[in-house]
Amino acid sequence: MASHKVRFKHLVDRVKGVSGYFVNDERLISFVKFYPENVDPDVINSKVSSLRTGNIGEEFKKMNLSFSIMQIQLDPMFVAGDFLAVTKIADISGESKRLRFLEFASRYCAAHKPNVFPIWNGRSERIISHFWGRNITPGHYVQYARYFTDFKKIFGMQELNFFEIDKLFWIHQKELERISFASS
Repeated sequence: MASHKVRFKHLVDRVKGVSGYFVNDERLISFVKFYPENVDPDVINSKVSSLRTGNIGEEFKKMNLSFSIMQIQLDPMFVAGDFLAVTKIADISGESKRLRFLEFASRYCAAHKPNVFPIWNGRSERIISHFWGRNITPGHYVQYARYFTDFKKIFGMQELNFFEIDKLFWIHQKELERISFASS
């Protein structure tokens, strides 16, 4: 395990050393800090547009889901670091679109609390599942978030927010899967 920690530290340092690589994420996080509340549909739509989630963001606005987000009352959940916030946002899309909205929902929550809410996507789910030796399905975001948070601590990645870890996983996916396989 110690050698895996050293290897992860090397990968983290390499990604952190890329100048300007996290500028868009940093701008998003700053924007959300400036408008943290989720009580104005126009502000919610601006946050959604800033997420750069492609068709999901447009679909979100067409379905007028900003009012649904307002009804969830996310702000106390964000303060508490309640992982159910992601599930509640994903659920408003309906069962047929839930999986597609899960990544969007996790990004929306991570924009509000980047060190609390892990971003869900297939790449991260595979790495976390392999590391823990468990099949963590998208329907179990709370379990995924707990495992991911523990993973982050084990590998000493506390200085990284979940947007940065998402990029680390994207850049070094194959190598991280090998490390994760060897750890489980």
